[in-house]
Amino acid sequence: MFDNYELNFLEQLAEGVMIFDEDFKLVFMNDSLQVMHDLDKDKCLGKEVFYIYPKIKSKDHAVNKTFKEHKANIRTKDLYINYKGEEFINLNSSYPIYKNNKFKGIINVVFNSNIKEKNGIESKKTDFSNGDKYITKNKKYDFIDIVGKSSNILDLKQKALKASKSSSPILIYGETGVGKELFVQSIHYNSWRKNGPLISQNCAAIPRELFESIMFGTIPGGFTGSINQKGLFELSNFGTLYLDELNSMPLEFQGKLLRIIQDGKFRKVGGNKEIKVDVRIIASLNEKPEDIIEKGKLRKDLYYRLNVIRLNIPSLRNRREDIPMLIEYFILKYNEKFNSKIKGVSQNALRKLMLLDWPGNVRQLQYAIENIFNFKTDGIIGYNDLPKFDEVIKKDMFLKERLFNLEKECIIEELILNDYNVSKTSKKLGIPRQTLQYKIKKFNIEII
Repeated sequence: MFDNYELNFLEQLAEGVMIFDEDFKLVFMNDSLQVMHDLDKDKCLGKEVFYIYPKIKSKDHAVNKTFKEHKANIRTKDLYINYKGEEFINLNSSYPIYKNNKFKGIINVVFNSNIKEKNGIESKKTDFSNGDKYITKNKKYDFIDIVGKSSNILDLKQKALKASKSSSPILIYGETGVGKELFVQSIHYNSWRKNGPLISQNCAAIPRELFESIMFGTIPGGFTGSINQKGLFELSNFGTLYLDELNSMPLEFQGKLLRIIQDGKFRKVGGNKEIKVDVRIIASLNEKPEDIIEKGKLRKDLYYRLNVIRLNIPSLRNRREDIPMLIEYFILKYNEKFNSKIKGVSQNALRKLMLLDWPGNVRQLQYAIENIFNFKTDGIIGYNDLPKFDEVIKKDMFLKERLFNLEKECIIEELILNDYNVSKTSKKLGIPRQTLQYKIKKFNIEII
């Protein structure tokens, strides 16, 4: 599309420049745009535009209009929301690219103006002057790998990005398969700890009798057969320790974890010397923390200490608008893995996938698409290509039914968060107590 001399010229410009091919995939981005929109060039190249800017397909956006209409759009003001959820408003110009009278893509120029964001905060400009332009090479996931354009997922990514700049503990709640590990890695590799270790440990996988030795390490002579061995806290020094399924951690150890978070010190099993560490703790649960506390599986004091920053990852059924985008993402992924040529999904098949409740969330959707690729190599995924699902499909509902279910779910959630206190819940919901009592009876909600 462009030769090396031309690309080198574009690289020198103070304005941000990106080039997309006829499939809307990014083939070039200069350093100015990378800094201007806080992007990771290595992560973006080769990706379709909506992975980089999830909401850029708005019909009024200059980039999308030029791609659809094959006409230039000069110096228009547009909103860019990057894959981290950050918002930028810039003047930009988009031009179609032709070769031998055939449309080959677009080139977009973004001007480095001082236009404010919608919330009145200036667009973020990242300083790469320290030479650390790219995040550590051994990372696996970043915010661009969290696919979605729904407001709740974009808002959550923005919150997680802000959380990455601090060292406070983080508590993540989300059902199995929602992508908790993606958020943990994205937070770590966007923090100042990115060059330090990220260690993940599923608490349910540690035998009760080995908890202390695995977490704290051991010294020779501490017990029969013990050796000098570092524990997870020492291995995570100046990095991040991710504790998954925290509710599987024994209660007696939860108290020791609380002390480490507060003091930053611990002793190895059998040792007397205190070891000081600087470790950020991220813990996750696949049940609501409030429910786990009520069951006696999580100490309240530990919960309060970890809940400094809380990230609630929505289930897939609560962000159904992301399902088509996720399906497209997995089709691209498995086309490459299986060397297949599947082009998309039919409306009937998409409708069924949209109506499922997805108890296994994004992971379950991914495995469903992978299943199809084992039996199909090209064409369109049709209704008959879908695997059999054991789950009950969400039935078609009129607006009245949908609003009924949504209102019921909101009331139940708020009741749980307020320990089923009707007065507190009514204040949180902004409705009279008598009205809430009426709705509790109407929705047949059991008060524990």
